[in-house]
Amino acid sequence: MVLSNRKTSCIWCGKRLVNYASSSKVNFGPRQRGEEHMIPRSVFGRIITRDVCISCNSMFGSICDHAMLKDQRINEAANKAGIEFKDLNKKFEGKQKTDSGKEIRTLYKDGKFKPLPQLSPKQDLMIPANDWPCLRSDTKKSLIAKVLLKNLPLTLKQIHAEVEMILQAVDAEPSKRHFNKTIGEGFQLTEAKGPVVATCEMLPWETEWCLAKIVFELSSLVWPEEYQIYFRNLIALFRSFIEKQQYDASTKTGTGIFTFTQLNAVPEKCHEIIGVITPTKSEWQLTFFGTARWHWKQIVKPIKAPPGNGYQLTIKNPFGSSSSPDAQVDSVSL
Repeated sequence: MVLSNRKTSCIWCGKRLVNYASSSKVNFGPRQRGEEHMIPRSVFGRIITRDVCISCNSMFGSICDHAMLKDQRINEAANKAGIEFKDLNKKFEGKQKTDSGKEIRTLYKDGKFKPLPQLSPKQDLMIPANDWPCLRSDTKKSLIAKVLLKNLPLTLKQIHAEVEMILQAVDAEPSKRHFNKTIGEGFQLTEAKGPVVATCEMLPWETEWCLAKIVFELSSLVWPEEYQIYFRNLIALFRSFIEKQQYDASTKTGTGIFTFTQLNAVPEKCHEIIGVITPTKSEWQLTFFGTARWHWKQIVKPIKAPPGNGYQLTIKNPFGSSSSPDAQVDSVSL
């Protein structure tokens, strides 16, 4: 669902918006309209606004949109709704175990899991069986470096010869483990067959930046004009929260403004956002996959409020197949 253009300037940077490509090499002049997914496209967001310039649109990909994919709460909710981690993440690293129980690193890319080689001389070697032909030369260099660290009473020529003996044995019998007593080194080509456990660092404060981005954009574009005027300080609160980007890299903690709740509800392939504004309060509920909910509420006292009892905005963002209904934006006066 693409919202109709409602602004002549980008709601983030304030630059004048145009429909054609414009230079971004200088910090003045108009900016081309971008296609900003209010809910990130990576989690199947289907509501698009073009009232954000292409530069600001790109910025959010590096600041906060990616965080929702890393958030374990989002992934658990998606999994309950029948969506696997690899369906959300097109590329990620994980851990996998071999038949012997050894834990190895693996990469998911292009729809396949691929074990990652470990060729550091200071660690145990790990060479994926399928990659042996292209990693043979690197393996030799790594083994030689590893033996040199031992300061054995061997010449460099002797070390090369002993390492080559191991490699030739692997060439001849790749399914077996091979060991050379002279240099005290050996290895076996690895095949990983077990389930993959994704390893990604969860940054919950960045998730909240993304939620604040969603709320700011909806408030700035979908709320009636009079609400945007009288509650502009409230809207600015979410913008300020993103701009400050407060977190402590050393302690891995960050400031938050939302409250998270894991709902005991039926998982569904739909996101729902509800925003309520009245002369006395403002409240937002952002629910993903039916069970992961973030909530924000604040008492408000505007100098002057629009007539009536308030306003409610409801967003429905279904997904799952080409036949899924489009996203819906409904509003009602209270």
